[in-house]
Amino acid sequence: MRVSESQEEEVQSPELAAISAELRHLTCKARELGFFEDDDEDLTSPTAEECLHWPAPPPCERVPNANEEVPIAELGREPGVTGCPNCGEVVTTKIVKKRGDANWMLCCLLAMFGCIGGCCLIPFCVGNLMDVQHSCPSCQTTIHKREKI
Repeated sequence: MRVSESQEEEVQSPELAAISAELRHLTCKARELGFFEDDDEDLTSPTAEECLHWPAPPPCERVPNANEEVPIAELGREPGVTGCPNCGEVVTTKIVKKRGDANWMLCCLLAMFGCIGGCCLIPFCVGNLMDVQHSCPSCQTTIHKREKI
């Protein structure tokens, strides 16, 4: 079925109107920021050369939704929603923090520098130095272990 040109214009006109309004808005913002001279009578958008000197917009970082399933390898230090490889259910993992290599290495390092009077045990109290073990709350299987080192 062929769409006539008048029907095509009707379909595109709301989109074109939105684009035109956005272009006018951006042109006004560019004037406010000093990219145009105040006495410029032409209200067109900047030239291609001027656009090359504008800074690029910052990259967008994708933030996962709290209920969005995360691949097992990307599980972090907090509970995450993922599929259990053992029972096949999509679950929010249960985490357990355990002493790991980072705790022991920092303890030994502090002991070598003379922190013998109990101060060398401080790394075992720091939660961010501990390894995190993700497990399935349904079948209790270990899904992933995030090691600090």
